[in-house]
Amino acid sequence: MNAGFDKLILTSKDFIIKDFSIFGQNRNISQGKNETDLPVLSIDNGTTQMENIRANSIYFNHDLFNLTVNRNGLQVIFNPSKILHPYELTTDFKELKKVGDRINTIMQQNKILTNFDNCIISRIDLAKQEIIPNGLYHYKPAFEFMRGKCMKNVGYENGYKWGNNSHEAQFYNKSIESKLPFDDLDRLEAKLKKTKVVQQRTGLNNYGILFQSDNNHINSIYNGYLDSTIFRNNIPNQMVLDFSSEVEKMKHFKNSGRNAILKYLVSNGLNDLINKFGSIETIFDIMKEAGFDKSSISRERKKLLDILDYSGNTSEVNVRTLIQDLKYKFAS
Repeated sequence: MNAGFDKLILTSKDFIIKDFSIFGQNRNISQGKNETDLPVLSIDNGTTQMENIRANSIYFNHDLFNLTVNRNGLQVIFNPSKILHPYELTTDFKELKKVGDRINTIMQQNKILTNFDNCIISRIDLAKQEIIPNGLYHYKPAFEFMRGKCMKNVGYENGYKWGNNSHEAQFYNKSIESKLPFDDLDRLEAKLKKTKVVQQRTGLNNYGILFQSDNNHINSIYNGYLDSTIFRNNIPNQMVLDFSSEVEKMKHFKNSGRNAILKYLVSNGLNDLINKFGSIETIFDIMKEAGFDKSSISRERKKLLDILDYSGNTSEVNVRTLIQDLKYKFAS
């Protein structure tokens, strides 16, 4: 599986804006300050005189991209995959180039001029995705061992993230995030969010150099980042319950009548009790001595034997296995 391009931020200090009428202005004034405290943006307008605008930034939002100009220069933000498809990730460099050319054409039509190929890549998000039934919850022990931070505070009930302000790995359910008409499309994103980090980890200094690369290089960037952040070698042999197996067991008891929870709990401890007593028959001997009649013992025998059929189905999986499975699916 090839890593796809999920987000790009391009920046440049070398640009000309000939028409400012399409731009909005960010003129937020902090408490205790006034308009004269706002910075002055001196922008090349293609004449001998610079355009001076008193604002924190100016911006132009389009359906395909967002453009901002502040004291650090020009910034263009776009998601090539989302432009091409609601949820599929683009891995095709030709399609990526078409998206960039389209954005550059729109900028030129609006008299915003810059050399797109020379723009610095200040952020690049790469991602892979796969449909995994019950995937996120099934891998919860792995996420917790890898010390992932649960993303409930940003609306991802079973999402997890790792990293800081400079870089981040994020695992979440794309079906929920984008309200897709099908379930369990899980996505793992590698986000390189600062210019220095992008250059250190990718060797891609500008947008033009990106197209001298290939899928193997992009995959090595993505896999290498995940290997160094979340898929490390210090993986334990800790055993955990197989969640899917336990769900199936609970469904059986739920569909078999009353006291489903009690039966489920009994099933998980019944083998230990039998091992302690030496035989299941000891349980019925205890019932007899405690005054239960034959019909009651016979009835309970039938119930216990049914529960016993499921008591051995508690499947354990290894945290190492879960982590290695995730690595195989997303970072290999």
